[in-house]
Amino acid sequence: MHEAGPWILGGQKLLSAVEGANAQVFAVSHHRPDLSGMGSTVAALYFDEPHGCVTICHVGDTRVYRVRTRGLEQLTKDHSVGQQLVQAGKLNKHELADFP
Repeated sequence: MHEAGPWILGGQKLLSAVEGANAQVFAVSHHRPDLSGMGSTVAALYFDEPHGCVTICHVGDTRVYRVRTRGLEQLTKDHSVGQQLVQAGKLNKHELADFP
């Protein structure tokens, strides 16, 4: 077992912030009937320069990309029914564009 380094704190802070935001959205959606079923997506990064690492947290169909001189590199996959069907081999990427 590896000892957790100090960079773990940044990831925990990011996770805590996203969980807190989700709890607020969930609470509002339950207290206001007109917002029932409301949700959100998030893509957040925590840059820890002293330890030379980045923590990525994303929920929903908001993607995270890295910009390089050669172009964009997609770092995350969508959290969606369509993406799950692609990963299961039941839908191809071209069909995903028209998936509801």
